[in-house]
Amino acid sequence: MNWPVFAIFAYLLLGLERGLRDALAIGPVQPSFLLALAAFVALSAPPMHAVWAGLVLGLALDLTGGWPMHAGAPQPIIGPYALGGVLLAQTILTLRGKLVRHHLATLAVLTFFGVLAAQVVVVVLLSIQSFTSDNLAFEPGRESLVRAGSAAYTALLAVPLGFLLIAAAPLFGFTGHGPRPWQRRS
Repeated sequence: MNWPVFAIFAYLLLGLERGLRDALAIGPVQPSFLLALAAFVALSAPPMHAVWAGLVLGLALDLTGGWPMHAGAPQPIIGPYALGGVLLAQTILTLRGKLVRHHLATLAVLTFFGVLAAQVVVVVLLSIQSFTSDNLAFEPGRESLVRAGSAAYTALLAVPLGFLLIAAAPLFGFTGHGPRPWQRRS
């Protein structure tokens, strides 16, 4: 995998994440550009690269976002999205062997399941944090529904974003895009 190209795409999509996320929101449900990129990388990259990419993109979400507090300004909490990104990558790595990798429908479906797994981790970790600390304003029931909607919205976002990412797949340096030797026609 070409990490500088990944870094450029991650930086650009982080800008879209922070700039357009509120504009694209439907009520409290918001899509995630970075989690869609993590799903694409997990669908195409070697397993270890996919896990590291999920961790890096999740950490970027943790560091640039903030969680509402009962008293004071929103604060970043490092860990929920970082671990969620790892689970997103592992979920997609488990499912990708059975599917056609470079198809928009595959990307959308696996983005949904991967982001849903990541959001479950986020809700569980923040629920534990809110039970142990009175400062975090977090309602697990409501957040579970919002984050399930966010997973579906991110899967829809993965379709137009997938056109760009699938076209840019050679720049990422993913190997094994062609048919296997025994599948080639003479």
